Amino acid sequence: MTDPAAARRELTVAAQDVEAAKERGRSAVAAADERLRAAVDAAREAGVLWGEIGDTLGMRRGNAYQRFRHRGPSLPGAKHNRFA
Repeated sequence: MTDPAAARRELTVAAQDVEAAKERGRSAVAAADERLRAAVDAAREAGVLWGEIGDTLGMRRGNAYQRFRHRGPSLPGAKHNRFA
């Protein structure tokens, strides 16, 4: 029979390992997303059209625009700021 205290310690360590791996994953995703946004910004500044960006990313032009366009601060009390 296994020692319950040792099993609890192993369970705690394993759970901590999972949480640390999740955090590393979140950090990696955030860094990759930041790099992608910078690449989209550079492409737009170079004159690449939203349709081309969408094609490259495997999405429609409108989806690329919605995801990557720059949004200004919303107007006070407004739910959506379509014109930002």
